[in-house]
Amino acid sequence: KTDCGTQLSLPTNTISFTTPCIPLTTVPFIEYFDTYTTGTTVYPTCWSKLTSNATYPYISSTNFSGPGSLYLYSSASGGYCHAITPMFDGTIPINTLKAEFKLRVSATDDTLYVGVMTDPTDLSTFVLVQKLIPTATTTWQDMEVFFDTYNGTGQYIAFKNVYTTTTTTIYVDNLEIFTIPTCP
Repeated sequence: KTDCGTQLSLPTNTISFTTPCIPLTTVPFIEYFDTYTTGTTVYPTCWSKLTSNATYPYISSTNFSGPGSLYLYSSASGGYCHAITPMFDGTIPINTLKAEFKLRVSATDDTLYVGVMTDPTDLSTFVLVQKLIPTATTTWQDMEVFFDTYNGTGQYIAFKNVYTTTTTTIYVDNLEIFTIPTCP
């Protein structure tokens, strides 16, 4: 409504909107994917996604520690799925960070690509930091990725899978991103 001093205008229609998330200004950044429900419409707050299938990624009930984990899936030739963290503030250089998480795959050729992006809406800005192929299937394994070799300007960490010769099924749980210790 507009207040004209002596009278009020008619109200406008109600508009719903969400403001953009502010960049992360502190580490560690911890996301266990457990503060959400699970299902195809559930996704972590402030995360971005790029996918060839509108359903994926999402929070799945298959998890290391319940109730949820991040589920990436590609089912057709040319398929891809990116899960992208919130933006890290420029005061936190990505090449000073390390990620630790649990990883589970369904097939021996399922591969998780971990990298950095400058634009979470543009696939071409993905820069690979590490390619992870777990040694076992249907088992949760500890993974770590050091970003010290990254020398770009990206401020988003991205998890990516792509279709190989079969469907690609990947779960990520208990993600922790923190500054690389001086004595790892």
